[in-house]
Amino acid sequence: MKKLILILILLIVNISYLDAQVTCSLTSKKDGMTSEELLRWSEERPLTIICGNEKATLSSFEFTVFTRKPLQTKSFGLGDQGGTSILAHEFLKNDVKEGDTIILKAITAVKADGVEIKIDTISTVVKAQ
Repeated sequence: MKKLILILILLIVNISYLDAQVTCSLTSKKDGMTSEELLRWSEERPLTIICGNEKATLSSFEFTVFTRKPLQTKSFGLGDQGGTSILAHEFLKNDVKEGDTIILKAITAVKADGVEIKIDTISTVVKAQ
């Protein structure tokens, strides 16, 4: 009976571990990115994100920006292994402002070991230079 209880506990712990969400971000910096850093990130090939201590390559994602002045949400379409959309790149190059929030949604990425992962949302705030 004790062995059965121990096995059940181990199974529950392993299932909980598998379900734990690893935090992902665009870079290892957690306090936001400057507009220059965001532009450099968007020009990398392949686009990568950091999940825990690992890098993952983006396969597909939706690129959205939440601006404060004026208060609005702008969607710039889908990005893929080729990078961000032309509209998103132009926004990052010319129009992004401090305080804007860059949001990637519906993300599919591939870790270094080839495992595909799905992530709901990654966001970063544009900080001052």
